[in-house]
Amino acid sequence: MRPGGKPYLPRGPRFNLSHSGGLVLLALHPCLETGVDVERARPELAWQRIAGTVLPAAVQERLAGLPVVDQRQAFLREWCRLEARLKARGWGLAGQRHLPSEPEAGIRERVWDLELPEGSTGALAVVATSQVPTMP
Repeated sequence: MRPGGKPYLPRGPRFNLSHSGGLVLLALHPCLETGVDVERARPELAWQRIAGTVLPAAVQERLAGLPVVDQRQAFLREWCRLEARLKARGWGLAGQRHLPSEPEAGIRERVWDLELPEGSTGALAVVATSQVPTMP
């Protein structure tokens, strides 16, 4: 494991994994750092409290502007994107306050929403850089 808890193989591909319910996701890349997250929809999830703690104000406002029926799913999508980005950098949730909202010099990051079975939401992030930045 690397600092921050990210698993790695010294001479192997970059990888990351996530699971929720009966679904497991594994992301592999020969040389780019990956992060993946999956969440199963849960009606009991106190998503508003979590959103208020971890999501930027602009994202919280965007969620609040959606029809109530769409807010939980939109939160899960944002959460998975956040988790995937953090996991690609090896930071974990402790790094969320350091995650830049704008592109950083010398670092290319891509995030994709994943098409998953009904009731699951997921995202994949890949970070391309000569060295993944350490958490400030």
